[in-house]
Parts: sequence; C-alpha cells; structure tokens
Amino acid sequence: MLWKLAILNVSRRKGAAANAVIVTAIAVLAAVLVSLLSMGIRSGLAISAMRMGADVIIYPKDAEISDAEFLYSGIPQMVYMDASVIDGKLPQQYIEHITPQFFLKTLPAASCCATDEEFRIVGIDKESDFIVAPWHNVEMLHAEDMLVGAHNGSLRPNIKVLLLGNTFKVVDKIAETGSAIDQSVFIDIDEARKIAAERFTQDDFHYFEKGQHLDNLVTCYLIKLNDQISPDDFVAAVKDTGIDAQIASISAARSQLSDELNDLAKILFAFTAAIILLGCLALYAQYVNLTGKMQREIGYMRSVGLRKRDVFFSVFLQVCLMGGIGGLIGGVLAVLLLNPAVRFLQEVLVLPVSRLGFGGAVLAVLSGVVLALLISLVSSLAPIVRSVGKDPAKAVTEGEY
Repeated sequence: MLWKLAILNVSRRKGAAANAVIVTAIAVLAAVLVSLLSMGIRSGLAISAMRMGADVIIYPKDAEISDAEFLYSGIPQMVYMDASVIDGKLPQQYIEHITPQFFLKTLPAASCCATDEEFRIVGIDKESDFIVAPWHNVEMLHAEDMLVGAHNGSLRPNIKVLLLGNTFKVVDKIAETGSAIDQSVFIDIDEARKIAAERFTQDDFHYFEKGQHLDNLVTCYLIKLNDQISPDDFVAAVKDTGIDAQIASISAARSQLSDELNDLAKILFAFTAAIILLGCLALYAQYVNLTGKMQREIGYMRSVGLRKRDVFFSVFLQVCLMGGIGGLIGGVLAVLLLNPAVRFLQEVLVLPVSRLGFGGAVLAVLSGVVLALLISLVSSLAPIVRSVGKDPAKAVTEGEY
C-alpha cells in the first residue's frame, strides 16, 4: 500500500521528481566515475609491478618521451640505436635476462593497414624474450604470427590482419600487464626489421635509407637483474660508463608515476566531494519544497490515525524511489563513460588503467544506487522529520491538495 502511494505521489509530481533524480544522478556519476578511475589506476600499477618482468630499460638518447611514457603509454615511437651501444657497458654478472625490441607503428592514413588507429608494433626476439613470453600460450612465434595486447579489443585470436602491407594471423591475446604491452601488437623482430626496410624507406614515410641493413638496430633493451644488485645501483653503474643511450630503473619510473597519479586522485576526489556536497544542498532544498507541498497530505494521514513512523516511512519511500532511480542512472552512465574518460586522460597523461569487467560494472552500478540512497537519506531526513512532526490540525491547512 505504501509503495503504491509513493509511486503515485512521484508520478503526480513529475517536475520535482525529475529534478531530484537529475541532481542525484550527477552526484553519483561523479563519485562512481572517479572511484572507477582511481581503482583502475591502482590495479593497473599493481598488475604492472607483478607482470612487467624487467628491472631496467635502455633506449635511444634522442627519444622524445619520458621513461614512464616509454613504458606505460603505448606511444608508437620509432626511435633506434645501434645494438652495439651496450657493448662493454653492462656488468654482465648482475644480468639474469636481457632482450632487445624493435618498434614500428601502424599508418592509419595509408592503404597498407586494416586499422584506423595508430598503435605500437613491437618486434620481439623469440629466443631471448622474457617480457611477453609468460603471458601467452604460443610455443613458437612464426614470421606470419601476431600477438595482441589485452586492450586491443578489435583484434581477436584466429583473425587475419593487414599491417604495413603484410598479412598476419593473430595467434593469441596477451594477459593484461598494466603497461604499454596492453596497447601494442607483437611480431617476430626479424619480420619487423624486414617490414621497416620495405615500408619506411618510401618518400612519405622516410625513416631509413633504401638498402640500409637494419639487423643491427634496436629500439630498446629490457633487462632482468639478479638479486646481487638493486636496479638503481645498476643504472648508476652503467651511466658511469658513459653509455650513449638513456637508461632507467623501471621501479623508479613506476614509483614516480604512482606519486603523480596519487596527486591527480586527490584533486579528483576533492572535486567529487564538492559535487556531492552541492548535490546534498540542492536535494535538501528540493525536499524542503516537496515536503512543504505534501503538508496537507501528511496532515490527513496523521488525522486518520497513522503513526508518525508510518507517515515518515511513506514519505521516505518516495525519496528512496527518486534516489534509487537517480543512482541507477548515474551508476550506468559512469560505467558507460569510463572508457571514453580513460581515453581522454591518456591523451594528456600517462595512465596505466586496468579494464573493468562485467562483474565490476554491476558492482559499480549497485554501489551507485547505495550511494544515492545515502545521499537521499542525508538530504531528506530533516525536512521529513519536521513535516511529520507538525500538528495534524495545522498541517491540513497547508501545502497542496
């Protein structure tokens, strides 16, 4: 009976109900979206720490991006150095594994690529690779094979893809790593160099001289150290040799990035708190107005013998109905806007984000509904208590019919 009355009252006051739903939805949207971003970033960094594999990266000194961007952004940098740059520069007794990589990029404007996106193509050495190998199920990577990162949703196993004038078969999708691996595709390093020599010597995409041998070029070396030295000490020792390349500790780059993202999270949470506070104030004013209009109805219910508790519950059901609808809308919008928000932020920031699964999306929506009910309770409690507590004889002379 009370639920029916609540639904009838909400439908009868569509304007007031719509305002309450919109304000609640905006507050929930901000809170849930920021929470999902924060949790996704923390999860991405945690996964990266577990799955990155390497301790140190060496890459060309003329690369125009930071260590963190090189490792986490997936920016398709075509920069190279001679493979011999490390000769005599590395203390071999501390190295457990070392592997080279050779980067290319797709050309969306050209007919050579069956994609409208520009992303990183990584040539890996199948003999020495320890970065990607633990996270796929392919025993041997052949010249025509391709592995794809976890965030390349349009590329699925067993389909064929045209890239840089060559057809590759996607043989597996790599598990999420929280790094640039997730936005990249991987082919054999010799095949990558062959494609570079064929495709990137043309006038429109001139990176190499025609006939130039690329077997001695690499984009980076990734190094796994043993327990005898820390990454920072190894980096310092190699820098002292005067190596003609940039070298960085991956854990240091991750720590710096984490500090920067924590500062961003504080700003976003402060912004969200302000939106929720403003939402509560707006809802308070809305519910003061609503209970004022319902005063005569409340007086009649009290006059026919309903207890204050029953009347309070009847009015609060209306608030819950409006708040629940607003929370549902806000939660769903937050889930739908998460990926666009991530893409927007990744255009200006290095942002390793773990993807949201179906279960996480459902939980986010339910959390939005719960938050909306709490906001509604806080905003409406005082107006409802004040209205229900009025003398019935006086209350029936106020409000609307």
